[in-house]
Amino acid sequence: MSSPVTLPPVSIIPEELKQIQDVQTQFTILSRRYGELHFQKKIIDDEMLNIDDEMITLENKRTEIMTALQEKYGTGTINIVDGSFIPQQ
Repeated sequence: MSSPVTLPPVSIIPEELKQIQDVQTQFTILSRRYGELHFQKKIIDDEMLNIDDEMITLENKRTEIMTALQEKYGTGTINIVDGSFIPQQ
């Protein structure tokens, strides 16, 4: 049985090698940028969840305050600039 014939390596021209290297470099840069953006997105997503929780807490607090004020002053409108209460007729 004969062994497979191994051909000697052939060098490609420098311009072709440079093209391949440039594409590989750009691919590496884009892959790194993608990873960084993915990581930043996770941080942003986590922060958005935290803000959602804070908004719920704040809305509950607002509802409690409004309920207490309505019990004290009745139904109406409060001017938050000067603190005046305008009763609803």
